[in-house]
Amino acid sequence: MADIWAQDVFEDNTLKKYRFRYEVDPALIEIRSNSLVSRWEDWEESLARGSILAYCGSATDDISSDVRKIIQAKMKTCAEFGAAIRWSIQCRGQDEMWAVLQCLPRPANFLRKNDRFSTDFCGAMELLAIKLTIPVKHNAPCRGPIPVLFSRDEDKTREELTDHPGSLHAGEKH
Repeated sequence: MADIWAQDVFEDNTLKKYRFRYEVDPALIEIRSNSLVSRWEDWEESLARGSILAYCGSATDDISSDVRKIIQAKMKTCAEFGAAIRWSIQCRGQDEMWAVLQCLPRPANFLRKNDRFSTDFCGAMELLAIKLTIPVKHNAPCRGPIPVLFSRDEDKTREELTDHPGSLHAGEKH
């Protein structure tokens, strides 16, 4: 969960009084294949889904629908108005992995159209960083995080790979 002030995200002073609360089940974060980042998601759509809630200052009344209407009106007058968020998995230091919530002040479709903004190493604002607890191998030559199986149904995936090992293939080298 993260509290985020609109003035830190949007390039519009009329929104600066608003505070957003972002909350998501980590199991629902989908990192793209052969990547360390998720897809860019629109701020406005996250408001609609309820993964982002809006408040006026430190108040506790949910005003998400009102703020969403303000953002939608601004998006109609300027195609580049909006904000998008994504998750990034990052190595920090020698033994630490972090899940980082990133943001850029443009709509997701604008960012997705430009390959510079879809790379793992695209610069972005950090809104939240969560240290991950992972097993790490400390000795060379394969120093670093021990690979884990990412699957929505780990038991079924493990069984399928055991029964059909030919389904396994090497990842892409960068």
